[in-house]
Amino acid sequence: MCLDSKAIEALVEQIISNPFVSSPTSIALFFSLLAIGSRRLDLSHGNGTIKGATIGYFRIALRLRPYLYDEVNLLKSQALLLMTYFSYAVGASSTSSLMADTTSCLQILRLHSSSAVNKLTSDCLEQTNIKRAFWAIYSMEKPYSLQEGLLPLIPGEYADHKISPTQTSSDRGTDWLSVNVRYAQVCSGILRQLHSQRHDSRDCSICCGRGYCEKSPASTLCRLEDSLMMWKTDSSLNFSVDNLSALPCAERRHRLAYITRFHFATIAIYSLPEIEATGMSKERQCESARQILNLSSHISWSDLCDNWELCSAISLATCIIATGIIQKASIAEAERSTAVTGSISTYTYSHKTSFETDIPYIGIAIGFFSRISLSTTHDFGAAAMELCSFALSLARC
Repeated sequence: MCLDSKAIEALVEQIISNPFVSSPTSIALFFSLLAIGSRRLDLSHGNGTIKGATIGYFRIALRLRPYLYDEVNLLKSQALLLMTYFSYAVGASSTSSLMADTTSCLQILRLHSSSAVNKLTSDCLEQTNIKRAFWAIYSMEKPYSLQEGLLPLIPGEYADHKISPTQTSSDRGTDWLSVNVRYAQVCSGILRQLHSQRHDSRDCSICCGRGYCEKSPASTLCRLEDSLMMWKTDSSLNFSVDNLSALPCAERRHRLAYITRFHFATIAIYSLPEIEATGMSKERQCESARQILNLSSHISWSDLCDNWELCSAISLATCIIATGIIQKASIAEAERSTAVTGSISTYTYSHKTSFETDIPYIGIAIGFFSRISLSTTHDFGAAAMELCSFALSLARC
């Protein structure tokens, strides 16, 4: 299902030799592969952008999508998976529906089950590729569901197989699919907590070696933060931001992606309802938002084309900082209008000082969206820019 080079060559030869008798599914798969390969070439250097021909290949595949709704088989699942991958990577509006279609195919084919996979093929390499395809969509679906506020569709914890490295991935060093799946498992834990029943009564138990109730905010925070830190340390990822511009393009983009993911997950954890009520929540959200905005100065339009998650994270960070300034400035203004004593005036000044520390980050956000808009449409990030302008207008009062 994750096609190897031989399968790709056979598909290309089939389409070129017999274009008029090839099935719509094969043609959709062919153009999905063309879109992915073309995108990779477009972005192979630091200043590359996705060309119109690349998007054209994807649109052709997308037009053939209605033909994929007949009886489900591996070929159709391959086509949907590759279309979903491309759509997810570039931040296309078709991602949600493609994700739902692909996960539905995986469920129908029961690719979470080793026995079901073994019935589909007796070839060991093909079995490995099918299992990796299951985990590939899992690694996209969990972060996307968390980012977009969607219900998760793939119960990965019920899969009875794990990721098996292919010979190719072993030769290349780090298996990035394994790293992405570990992060998706962190997101899955956050999603489960977000959508779980919070009012059921359970016995107190020991969590992380501490005597907290299993359902208490402290134990929830402990468990989720531990899983995030385990992903960070066990994956041996380099989170240093020193000399990012001097790194090779691929390594720099990997580092940008995983640093951003770490801070996005931190924000998600501290945004959970039972944790958000605690005193430390707002500051931890703001601290991760500041780190993401600091990182934005290293991110180009080409980097966004390579990984649209970066844009979503920067937009989120901008909203957190801007709304924090608006809230604090509004409180300071209300107190200033009713101030009658010196003590209240001092308190008002402390509020003003606290939001003034975040004003430079608004400048960073405005600079980022203005810079990126030069490479794309002039109204790129218009909503975020309006929010920043409103926050600055309140802060200057």
